[in-house]
Amino acid sequence: MPDLDGFIALILLKNDYFQDSYSLTKALSWKFSIITVSQVTEKLQNAGLIKSIINNGISRYELTESGLEYIQTNTGEIKQLLLQKYKNEQPFIESIFNFP
Repeated sequence: MPDLDGFIALILLKNDYFQDSYSLTKALSWKFSIITVSQVTEKLQNAGLIKSIINNGISRYELTESGLEYIQTNTGEIKQLLLQKYKNEQPFIESIFNFP
């Protein structure tokens, strides 16, 4: 299952804005200093938690049912870990956990 970096990506992918590869990469690198985005998304795809779709030459990612279930099962625990690890990003973390 995904590590903390993978879980951040899963939470971001709940929002349509972050589903294209550029926006996801920008958020992961800028807010969380994650520069190995392709490795993170590859692990999530291999675990069956997301799927990749190429649209007009741009990769987009969508959560699978397994990905949604994983988020629902682990949200509370992972949110606390993120808030502890990324203290300077608490408002952003709170906002991404409030995505519909």
